Amino acid sequence: MNMIDIYGFAEATDNVVPAEAQALKEAINEAVWLNKAGKARKGSHGISMYYPLMGDR
Repeated sequence: MNMIDIYGFAEATDNVVPAEAQALKEAINEAVWLNKAGKARKGSHGISMYYPLMGDR
């Protein structure tokens, strides 16, 4: 498994689905009211998700 910041995911897909990526970023900005990030997560925006690396369930 790996973890990704959902806001960063939206930024990475901005050129593929710009309207949806913008809507997701706006929703995250409205939903997150506290975000604490350390040195390893400087670009975090408060909501992350895990995803499989090899397609395993």
